[in-house]
Amino acid sequence: MCVNDPDKPLSSGALRARFRREGIDAVRLGTDPLAAFVGWHADWIATSPFDPALMTLATVDVDGAPSLRVMDLAAVDHGFIFMTHGESPKSQDLKRCPKAALCFSWPEIGRQIRVSGTVERLGDAEATAAFEVLPRSIRLVAHATKQSARIQARAEIEQRLLHARTVVDVDAPPLPADWQGCRLIPHRMEFWQQRPDDLQDRILFDREDGSSVWRTSRLSP
Repeated sequence: MCVNDPDKPLSSGALRARFRREGIDAVRLGTDPLAAFVGWHADWIATSPFDPALMTLATVDVDGAPSLRVMDLAAVDHGFIFMTHGESPKSQDLKRCPKAALCFSWPEIGRQIRVSGTVERLGDAEATAAFEVLPRSIRLVAHATKQSARIQARAEIEQRLLHARTVVDVDAPPLPADWQGCRLIPHRMEFWQQRPDDLQDRILFDREDGSSVWRTSRLSP
């Protein structure tokens, strides 16, 4: 993890150059990929990016067609936590097939982390705690919209947001009844580091379903 003066974000260019030069030391990366993710994510946050929580979530629909969307990571514990409307396309996908993948892409520092695993729904208390860490603007919008529903015009949703501001606590919007929290439990995590001459470093962690034992492998670029 990088030590950083909070008033002076690290230069992403300088960090990328350093990481390209050093590559991935599998021993230093450790045996716990979730702990390794937290360290890499801290390096990314130290550059003061526009949206440090950004990630891409992939699901599959009833026909097996993949679907991608960029969204915010709410928290990390023994899995990756995110929020969604209970009737959204991703929520419906996960009800039918509770398997998904994530991608954290940080090209400014030459890094990427890919994750795949199974998804479980959070209990009410955990979902509430996860919702409370999201930006207040997102929490307010959650009260104004049925995510991904068709609307006639932008003015319609703007009016709903104005109404939501009159009926909920705008300083601390609570978890709406129709929203839910999800946790992706990883079974496979790959750490990718850009290197000179496109000889990228790739370290894979994988484990069997239900196992707590991770296997570590180095992959060819």
